This record gives sequence, C-alpha cells and structure tokens, in this order.
Amino acid sequence: MSTALLAEPGTGRDPVTARILDAALAELSEYGLRRVSVEDIRRRAKVDRTTVYRRFGTKNELIAAALQRWILRGLTEIAAEVANRPTVGERLTEGFVRAVLLVRTDPLIGRLLRSEPETFLPHLTTEGAPILRACREFLAAQCRALRPDFDADAAAEIALRLAQSVVLTPHGCFDLRDEAALRAFATRYLAPLTR
Repeated sequence: MSTALLAEPGTGRDPVTARILDAALAELSEYGLRRVSVEDIRRRAKVDRTTVYRRFGTKNELIAAALQRWILRGLTEIAAEVANRPTVGERLTEGFVRAVLLVRTDPLIGRLLRSEPETFLPHLTTEGAPILRACREFLAAQCRALRPDFDADAAAEIALRLAQSVVLTPHGCFDLRDEAALRAFATRYLAPLTR
C-alpha cells in the first residue's frame, strides 16, 4: 500500500482507488466495520475483486486507507478554514478545536465508536500508525509553510495525540465538553509548542 497515494485527500492520480475508498466509506456508514465486506465495497465501486486486492492486500488495509482518507479530507477542510489565522500557534489551536469537534459530531465515527469500539478503536490506537503518520505529515507541512524554523513534526504529533486522547477519553480533570473549553485548553497547552 502506497503511503504517498493515501496521503492525497483526493487520490487524484488514481480515480479507481478513490472510487474504492469512497465506496468503503459509504459501506462503513451503512453497515459498520463487522458487516462490511470487500465484496460489497467492490460492487459499490463497480470494480472487480482483483482490482481491490491489487491496491489493498487485505480488508483491514482497505478499511485503514478509507479511514485515513476520511481523516485527511477533514484535515484539508480544516486547513482551509484556519488558513487566515496569522500565526502557527493560532492555526494549531483552532485546527485542534475544529478537528475534535469534527470527530465528535461525525455520524460515521460516532456510530463506529458507539456500536463497534472493539473493532474500530485499533484503527485509531494500536494499529493507527499509518493514519497518525499521514496526519502528522499533513499538519507539519501546513505549519512549515508558515514557519519553517521550528519542529513542525513534533508539534503536529503532540497535537494529534492530544486530540486522540480528548476524543477517546473525554472525561478527566479538564472539562473539554464544549468549543470554548477546547479552545482555552489548546491556547494554553498547544500554542506554546510553536514558540
């Protein structure tokens, strides 16, 4: 599986792969992780089984790639929304807030977290390295474009790991239930990473 291919939100260089990943996301939205099958995905994408397995060796690789596509699409939208912020710290803060809110309110992610946590969580945790890497590379590139003089990879990974923790374990000593609380948390703890 090519990380470079998956790192492109639109996979514009390979429309067949994009169609397969979009079909996988549609199937996941309707049926969840346990009930989705490669057969249903390939039928929805209007490709044969061999085409799917040539691009993705296993169902798990296909699911991971589809989830990565979903996340990178969201990050692309968030990057466009925060592009007018003048500093990396402000972009990182606002991007964190919007990313957490997106994941919290998305119907697909919400459904998978509620109905199939034992199947879904490994894609975000123990088996989540490809998704983390792609997201870190994307975020770091956004930061470097504005300010190439600091460790963008470290700041991006810390922000991602904090967002993951806030989404997966929402209750703790920080009250992060609403947008204002998320923004105050990110301003206090994330923005200093860029100084």
